[in-house]
This record gives sequence, C-alpha cells and structure tokens, in this order.
Amino acid sequence: SRGATIAMQIVHPGRQEDPGLRMGDPPLAPSPVELKGSGVVPREMTVQEIREMVESFAQACRRVKEAGFDAVQLHGGHGYMISNFISPYTNRRTDEYGGDTDRRARFIVDIVRRARELVRDDFPIMIKMNCDDFVPGGLVSEEAVRVASLIEEGGIDCIEVTGGMPESRERMPTKGINKQEKEAYLRPYAEALRPAVSIPLILVGGMRSPRVIEKILSDGTAQMVSMSRPFIREPRLLERWKEGDRKKATCVSCAKCADHVFAKPLRCYVEEAKKRKRASQ
Repeated sequence: SRGATIAMQIVHPGRQEDPGLRMGDPPLAPSPVELKGSGVVPREMTVQEIREMVESFAQACRRVKEAGFDAVQLHGGHGYMISNFISPYTNRRTDEYGGDTDRRARFIVDIVRRARELVRDDFPIMIKMNCDDFVPGGLVSEEAVRVASLIEEGGIDCIEVTGGMPESRERMPTKGINKQEKEAYLRPYAEALRPAVSIPLILVGGMRSPRVIEKILSDGTAQMVSMSRPFIREPRLLERWKEGDRKKATCVSCAKCADHVFAKPLRCYVEEAKKRKRASQ
C-alpha cells in the first residue's frame, strides 16, 4: 500500500530436510551424500521423482503469481535442493541430471522453462544462486558462470549472487564485518558473472555502509543489493539513511540471530541484551 513490491521465495530443503518432517523417511536429494555434522544420508531421487519435483517447483511459481505477488524467487543456494543438483559436491549422478556442468544444471533449467510457460513473460522469475560452495569439490565460480548463462537462456529474469552451504560455514566470512573492506564479501563472484549475462544481478553479503552500496550500484557490478541481518537489528535503517543519517548499519555481524533462528524468535540478541541491561539499571 506504500509503493513497495513483494516477491515470494520458494525452496525445497533437499538433503537438509528434517527427517522428522518426513515421518522418519530420509530426505530426498540427487545423490546420497551425507550431511556432515548431522549424520543424515538422503535418498537418491529417481528420474521420475526429479521430473515431478520440476513440475512442483513450476506450479509453485504459478501459485505465487495467482496469489498476487509481484515476483517469485527460486532458492538455488546454500545447499538446498536446487543447489544440490548444481553442485558436484552433492550431485554424483551419471544420468541426464548429473555429470558435467550442463547436466547438473538441467534440473534448474527445466524448472525455469516450465515455470515460464505457466506464468508467461509478464511475471519476473528470479533465483538466489550459489556462485561458490566454499567446500572442496563443490561448485566454483567458473561453473557458476556457465549455469547462469544456461538459466538466462531458459528465461530467468534476475540472479541474486550468494554462496556457501552448511559444510562451508567456517569458510564463509559472514561474521565480524566491522570494516568497510570486509563488506560485500561476495562481490568478486558478481564481477565474474557480470560479463556472462545481460540480466540484472543482486549482490548479497555483508553490506553495511551506504558508500559501499553506492559504489556497487554505480560501477555496475550489480543492479540491486540485498540485506537481512541489519534490518533485524534496525528495521528503520533505510528511513534513517534517507533522512540523512548515513552512518553504517548498527548490526555488529555476530550472526546470533541466524544461529538461533530455529530455536528462538527472530530478533537481534545483542540489542535485546542491551535493553535488558538498561531496564535493570
């Protein structure tokens, strides 16, 4: 009602699905690669199950449009189902859905093409896509560039550049973003992708300062940026910047909000601790 647009993100957790939600059955994935740290081994999907999953994703996109949203985003990163197919770390198949880059990308290409048939050309389909898994044997930037080209041909409208999965958590520089030099830590991957596609890019990862964001947009590295944790701590952040207070976001990048997301309410626990301390004084 205030001029904003809204997109729905759709995702299947793949090998990261809680077995308890499947009545004890193992999660589904392209290959039975154990999720380290949990001991969970997913069940390898049949070709028929893969084709049914493609249709399910596409029909979900249709429902998003019919529900009145302005766009839909497929989650193709962070070790979820789509990421599982794209990554050589989690996709060990040797059929038409595994092997070289093009065959590992077939799952997402098929989803995009089928979704485009259902929603037509007037509805934006976006994807949040890993450009590096940050695990040995995982997806790397060179392959991500090829995947991006394939899905652009398939009809995707916009790519959000992201990276990492549970096994790469310690390799991701997501905490301690206390200097401008540490912000936009995925920027090199957007720079690698930019010459390969003509569609808009969104860059996520550690944006905290207006100056950093403006540089990314002005030099064409990306056409948009994404933020999450700063808004959890400071919901009025954009209003503050718009009103002239251009100090960087007060989020200290401790990631406690993400660490507790499945066990506690989503909030800034640093800010909550400060409020408790002030109340006790």
